[in-house]
Amino acid sequence: MKHPLRLYREAVWRPVNCFRLPPEQLIVYGNSPSSMIRTTARSFRIGMMITRTDVRRFLVSLLTICSVLLPTIAQAAIAIDASTPALVALDSTSVTSAAFNPPDSSLLLVCVLSDSLNDEDVTITITNNGAALTWTEIVSRDGFESSISDGNAAAAYALLTTGRTGMTVSATSNSSKLAKAIKVYVITGHDTSSPIGASGEGDSNTNNITPTIYTSTVNNSRGFGCADDWNALGSPTSTDTEDPFHLSGLISGLAVNKASDTTPSGTAVTMNFDAFGTSAAQWNWVGVEVKPAASVGGTPAKRRRHFFWFLDW
Repeated sequence: MKHPLRLYREAVWRPVNCFRLPPEQLIVYGNSPSSMIRTTARSFRIGMMITRTDVRRFLVSLLTICSVLLPTIAQAAIAIDASTPALVALDSTSVTSAAFNPPDSSLLLVCVLSDSLNDEDVTITITNNGAALTWTEIVSRDGFESSISDGNAAAAYALLTTGRTGMTVSATSNSSKLAKAIKVYVITGHDTSSPIGASGEGDSNTNNITPTIYTSTVNNSRGFGCADDWNALGSPTSTDTEDPFHLSGLISGLAVNKASDTTPSGTAVTMNFDAFGTSAAQWNWVGVEVKPAASVGGTPAKRRRHFFWFLDW
């Protein structure tokens, strides 16, 4: 009778070693005491005799199943960078953000809220310290456009290729009124060639409003907005992520952003603006859609062919 250790070594070695045998030796393979070992060896050897075409078909089927079961790997989604400074509000001809350190490949989205009268067509000018960036206005709403509310809300953006240290952004306006607020969002994971999608604007006298700002144009975009309460009722709030301010006797307002990405494309995006107390407000608001990098918002990037080198047999 064979020693148990020897039986164990045969059970492990022989099925593996069968790959080395020529086809004619498969039938007379060994004298193992276990018929299961013979059956396993025969199965392995027969498996090695199938054609490359069969192997290719099998692997394609297996990978198709795995692609359904495994999560899709994508690039990073839209994120608000930690360098984003807090909102700044002043009764001044110009308002400047706190210094911040945006990283490489950042989107700088600026919301500006300012005092104005209903007969003023407000123009906002954005500047920054250091090398000048190209600032593009996205959307603006003021008392000149509204028969309901005074004040102004506007949004603009610039693309920053190389990160900076101690950067500041300033806003001025042509309004005869001085009070202003600025909020700079430092955003990553955006579409670096065409970062802005849909936008919207509006006004209201209702104290607590949740208007539809825009309809999203791509999957996994993110909504940002701001609103100005010319009645200056007090520091407003929002059910969205908020950054409010109140300049007593002048203006109140807030910048907001959606807490998560919007999907699918074609979704109606709302934002909430809730004025202090219950009295009638004078809201002018704007909102914009920031689009994600193409591989996140659209079809995931194709896997590299060399990852499946065995399909090229």
